[in-house]
Amino acid sequence: MYAVTRSSSRRVTYTFFGAEMSRNARFRAVVLRASKFGEIHKNVTLFGEGRGLVSAIAHGANSRNGRLRAAVGQFTFGVCSTYTDPVKNVEKITEFEVIDHFSHVRDVLERFWAASLWCEILLKTYAGGETEGIFRSFVDALHEVTSAAPRDVRRITYQFLLRFLEDSGALPDLAGCSSCGCRVRSGDGVVALTDAGEPVCGKCGGASRTIPAGAVAYLSHTRRMVFRDAVRVALDEQAAAGVRSYLFSLLETHVDAPLNTLKLGDGVV
Repeated sequence: MYAVTRSSSRRVTYTFFGAEMSRNARFRAVVLRASKFGEIHKNVTLFGEGRGLVSAIAHGANSRNGRLRAAVGQFTFGVCSTYTDPVKNVEKITEFEVIDHFSHVRDVLERFWAASLWCEILLKTYAGGETEGIFRSFVDALHEVTSAAPRDVRRITYQFLLRFLEDSGALPDLAGCSSCGCRVRSGDGVVALTDAGEPVCGKCGGASRTIPAGAVAYLSHTRRMVFRDAVRVALDEQAAAGVRSYLFSLLETHVDAPLNTLKLGDGVV
């Protein structure tokens, strides 16, 4: 049941059980995936700024001359306009003004697998958390990876994951002991961690693994930097291995579902 209201400005709104909903929306978005819907349409999943995941239909996008055909490819970033049918509760893409196709992401295997991993993470977590911050990090990562050398792609993934986990509330504070709050000092070049990835001091105990002190320094130093500067901070092989192991361990716990891109792209991502 719904009621129709027409204002003097001719704006039409629909009220469902007391909740008002505008039929039209306009927001910046990145296409995470698009699949065939019917003969000539596509069902598109977007990551929208301030909206999180949005499922919408792009009519005619699968036809040869479809107006939206080139606009709804994976990784495309732009300004999306949608219309929501209040009766069918279906959102439709009416316009997509492309800002960047990020087409060069597909030119290099490492770039493509990394960007595909980021998309899968957003899809499987529903981009839960502070979505505007996650959106900015995602677009920043796509900007950086589109021209990155294969050897630099992993650092971009580290920075995306670092910011994604923090904005999702899943990144522990590495500066203090999770039990007593005292400042944790590295012993023998490592920091002790619990199963949950939280640091603990020697007095409190309960550690089950360690992370190289260089990895902790890298994470602590770069988490507050501008994205484009953070991805250019070098780290040695031992620190890189520690950062990778730590972030992917936290990610696995947070997502709580298999990441196919990570499994199939082992050694590449």
